[in-house]
Amino acid sequence: MAKNTAIIDIGSNSITLVIYQKTSRFAFISLHKEKVKVRIGEGSYDKDGVLQDAPMSRAYEALYDFSLIIKAYRCRKTLTIATSALRDAPNARMFIKKVKDQLNINIKVIDGDKEGYYGAISSINLLPKLSEFTTIDIGGGSCELVKVKDLKVIKTLSLQLGHVRLYEKPIDVDEVLKTIDDEFKSSIVVAIGGTARSISKYIQKSSSYPLDRLHAYEYSFTKHKDSIDAFQKMSLKELRDNYISSSRVETIKEGALIFSKVLNYLGCKDVMVNSGGVREGVYLVDLLRSQNDKFPANFDISVKSLLDRFTFLPRQSAYSNNISLKLFSLTCKDKKYIKEITHASRLLNLAMRVDGDFLLENLNYGYRHKEMFTIYFLLNSLSMGLSLKKYEKYSMLLPSLKEIEYLLFILNLTRLITKNKLIQKVDISLSGSELVVEIEQISTITLEEIQEIKNPTKYTIKVNNVRKSI
Repeated sequence: MAKNTAIIDIGSNSITLVIYQKTSRFAFISLHKEKVKVRIGEGSYDKDGVLQDAPMSRAYEALYDFSLIIKAYRCRKTLTIATSALRDAPNARMFIKKVKDQLNINIKVIDGDKEGYYGAISSINLLPKLSEFTTIDIGGGSCELVKVKDLKVIKTLSLQLGHVRLYEKPIDVDEVLKTIDDEFKSSIVVAIGGTARSISKYIQKSSSYPLDRLHAYEYSFTKHKDSIDAFQKMSLKELRDNYISSSRVETIKEGALIFSKVLNYLGCKDVMVNSGGVREGVYLVDLLRSQNDKFPANFDISVKSLLDRFTFLPRQSAYSNNISLKLFSLTCKDKKYIKEITHASRLLNLAMRVDGDFLLENLNYGYRHKEMFTIYFLLNSLSMGLSLKKYEKYSMLLPSLKEIEYLLFILNLTRLITKNKLIQKVDISLSGSELVVEIEQISTITLEEIQEIKNPTKYTIKVNNVRKSI
């Protein structure tokens, strides 16, 4: 697969370019994102789907700009997909040919089922693991639903129900809902697309949520349904005042109506947001084509990508992880934070060299917010010290202070045991009330530091088999 790959997503409302770079076989980072609101489907829904000249011209100019960006990044592969507006348009072939001939961009028009599948694949791979859910992706011209169970796509459905389509042409939404099979009903709905992100951002901000991140944000639909329905009564100024962007404000009422009615019909109780979607799914299907469109078991994309880019001693990550897990398993009966310890210990050496906010930004896939923020907070506290003020601000996303102090103890002890960067045999055991560490290559300075660690456990630390003084 090409190291730099460009994905272009031509939707009814906007056209988006994302450029991804592989950092290893399956890990990647996003290098560039560009989004232009062109409304290519504008004026077509009451004209039998025929694309109009002005929207096609805007779309062409956006793709022209994208072609230059793609060249600048030296992308060796470009995957371009188009959804509802082009698949409904009888004159789409003319536009596609012009773009191919003049810009050398090959547009692939995908059907609604494929569109939904790509969104589901991004949810399966980039969100924390959920055993069962239904995805909803409300676009300008259509709404895709996909049922997922045990990380497998079970069923897809595309509805002729989009926020631009509804804005331009009256549709009986309740009649459309009757075409949804009961198999799509689910208490958990994964929300994809710009409409879902706008609504979820409004809920996040109005709830005084302490973290400004939408990916994997969870909230109760039951609790917030009335707030979503209140969009219908807001003026444009009120919508803007409630965090709705100018590119979305015109059709957010239609989008919110569809969102609320569909989720209510599905029996949704809780929502998780996927800030990715179709374009991420297109990239992942290409990246994971030898893996049935899924990452290998226990593959941690965020950690792997960070280690790929910034680790100079790659074996040190696994070594630190093994020691942390030994300490954790011996001193803690409750294993509920084993994921946090596992990921934090793998990033331990990196965290002592890079900015904490940078780590937070890059812990972006595969975590619930509480997991991700706990990993960040632990690593940031190791390098900067434990801030009680910061803990209080984000306490709803963190374990208890007592648990934080214990997890910091495990990571601090690991940091000191591995301080000299040697990969050596370390035996760790419990002997009565002592936590015994047997290691040969360790300095007396490090031994003194170990004894100074804040130790919230009932065990004292004893280090044996240290090297003899010269």
